[in-house]
Amino acid sequence: MQKKNDEMDDKELKAIINQLKEDIEILELMNGDTPLRIILFLLIFSEVSLTKMSSLVGKVKSTITHHLKKLDKNKLLEVTEKDARGSIDSKIFSLKKNFLQNTALDPNRLKNLKEEDLKQIIQYLMVKNSLFLKTMSQIFERASKFYQDFNALTSTIEKGSFDDYLKLFFYNLFEYELCFLDEKSYKEYEEITKQFKEQLREIIKKNHEESDVIEKPYLLFHSLFPIEKLTKYDAESKKMLKFFDSLPH
Repeated sequence: MQKKNDEMDDKELKAIINQLKEDIEILELMNGDTPLRIILFLLIFSEVSLTKMSSLVGKVKSTITHHLKKLDKNKLLEVTEKDARGSIDSKIFSLKKNFLQNTALDPNRLKNLKEEDLKQIIQYLMVKNSLFLKTMSQIFERASKFYQDFNALTSTIEKGSFDDYLKLFFYNLFEYELCFLDEKSYKEYEEITKQFKEQLREIIKKNHEESDVIEKPYLLFHSLFPIEKLTKYDAESKKMLKFFDSLPH
């Protein structure tokens, strides 16, 4: 019997599950300040030596090596040898390509899966989403502390140097925008976002074609939250309340 275009075969299903498992393992490794910073620096600088990483993180080389070995054990690290005359920095570390890539899932294809397969994918997705948000909360917590300490500098600024302070502030500005969307706006947003992602991918691809080693000092965290559902959720009792009201029974 010929497979329909919107049906998923066993090979594709297995590939999706394996990718989700790998993403979960990566996010688990990012739990903690030091491993998170090591991975972020590898994402920012693309290629980093042991000495440079030790300097960036502010930890001794043995600590950095310990965390790098965990990444290497999980086959997430690429190590290249460079001529450094036997130096400890002859090894250059980078993350494998497509590190923590977004697993695109088509709802139209998922609905044709067997119930047990669909449940398995949803469970992995929920674990991944939870760990990802936990990782982002670590970054937001670090950002909050950064701006608290930055604000404390205001009282120590000497006269005549305030212009330099302003330049430093605007160079490190955290930008965000909050919008509450109705259903119509949400549909329009989906289309705009699709175009934006395509354009952004082209920009990133072009830059990488020009050079494999590009410093990336900015993180774009594009997110959309089902805020009504999240607000209805009672975190204290852990009851989902009306969370599943919209689902067919």
